[in-house]
Amino acid sequence: MNRPRAVSGTALFLTELLLAVLVFAAAAAICIQIFVFSEAVAADSGILTQAVAAVESGAECFKAAGGDLAETGALLAAAYAADAMRIRPDGNAIDLFLNGGWKATDAADAAYVVTITRPAPDETGCINGQAVARDGSGAELYAVPVAVIEAAP
Repeated sequence: MNRPRAVSGTALFLTELLLAVLVFAAAAAICIQIFVFSEAVAADSGILTQAVAAVESGAECFKAAGGDLAETGALLAAAYAADAMRIRPDGNAIDLFLNGGWKATDAADAAYVVTITRPAPDETGCINGQAVARDGSGAELYAVPVAVIEAAP
């Protein structure tokens, strides 16, 4: 006599289990990629935050000094260090050198440079300067225009 064979559910169960493991593995791989990407974004965000703070500090010193770079340097020296700054030979810009932790350093060890430029005043006596933060490769991180009315002589 031929009796019909009972169908075992084991094969179906194993197939379903394998499919669930594959879906879980794919979801885990996507989550790991998201976490790695978020770490890079957080690092970039931290650098940008520090750049904004340094540029804003330099711009405020420039405005408080009335556009005078020597006085701007003195104000920045109080906040950072005198040996971390250099007024350019043409007298139209000041550089502030910062290390990887955004602390004052000399030019040789600088990872970041904040530059405050002072062009000649326009016909109205307005000095339209700019404060810019750059990384070691020279790529601009953040910039802000700075306008000061030149003091009457």
